[in-house]
Parts: sequence; structure tokens; C-alpha cells
Amino acid sequence: DFTVVFSKPVTGFATGDVTLSGTAGATTATVTGSGTTYNVAVSGMTTSGTVIAAIGAGVAQDAAGNVNTPSTSIDNEVTWNKPPTPQKLFGFVEGSVGGRLEGAYVTVITDPGNVELGHDYTDGNGNFTIDMTGVPLGTKVLVQATMTNYKLVAISGIFDEVDEEVNFTVFYEPESDDRRLPFGGGGIPGGPPYLGLWPD
Repeated sequence: DFTVVFSKPVTGFATGDVTLSGTAGATTATVTGSGTTYNVAVSGMTTSGTVIAAIGAGVAQDAAGNVNTPSTSIDNEVTWNKPPTPQKLFGFVEGSVGGRLEGAYVTVITDPGNVELGHDYTDGNGNFTIDMTGVPLGTKVLVQATMTNYKLVAISGIFDEVDEEVNFTVFYEPESDDRRLPFGGGGIPGGPPYLGLWPD
């Protein structure tokens, strides 16, 4: 927002009287206030960049009917940063015994690097959602699921979708050793099929 201060109380200053420019693409300046002080709320920006506000001559007048001169300001420009697009990684965890699992711990880390990007516990339906906002698309990650009495399953691949889905099975302790599997899944010799899927 911008604050506009006139040297005298004025009337007639309203939405539409502020000229916007700059590189952020601002489209609307909503004016509120009265007397000498007004607020200008700017909206419509589409990309990170500058927003510049200016007031032309003759848009407001004082009690004697004198109209304003053009605005003069050294602080009528701001830089606006576009908020990041929300991103998430979601899916479900099921056990090779017992169906979908509540309380499985799912974590996402960089691969390599082992820097945690987020984690969640599965709900009563075995579902999890991890906020990945701000993680650059194309980041190589490792998604791990752990659960008491089940073996760790880790899935490696590229986080390249705003809403990325990964579903996988964790294996009951006697059935399988710890394994790292690529996105897309595959069979486990001598064991149940691996149900992991991370679509392109």
C-alpha cells in the first residue's frame, strides 16, 4: 500500500485517480481515506518487479475549490515479489500386511546431501502430504517411509511436478530387507509386488 498526504484537506480523491506503472503489472489502485491522508491499496501484480504510483493534477480540490498539482515523491516506488507457487508431495503408504498404515513416518530429503525438505505422518487412511513450496522443480530427492515392525522403503527420483504423487508399500519385517527402489516400482523377487508409482 501507499500513503498519500495532501497539504490541505481535500475532497474528490478516489479510486481511479492514481496512475500505476512499473514492471510488476499492477492494474488497480483502490483509494480510501479522507481529509489530508489517504491509503492506496494496489493489486493485480502478476510478476516480481516494481510498482510505481503517481497522482496527476486536478483529481482533488480543497474547500476553496483549488485543485491539486501533480504529486512529487521520492518514495512512490516499491519492489513486489511474487509469492512462490504452492507445491506438495502426497500419496499413501500401505503395508504388505495390514493394508494402509496410519502413523507411518514419511520424510523427503535431498539425494545426495541428506538435507530434509519436509515430513509427515500418515493419517487414518494411510495418506500423507508434504509441503514442497520453494523446492526447485528438478531437485533429486529421496522419499522414505518407516513404520514399526516394517522395513524402511526409500524411493529416489526427481521432484518435477507442482503436485507430485508417490504411493508405496512397506514390507512386513520378515518379508524383505531394506531396499532402495527407483520411481515407477517393480517386483520384489519372492515377495509381494512393489506398488510405488511416481508419474512423469
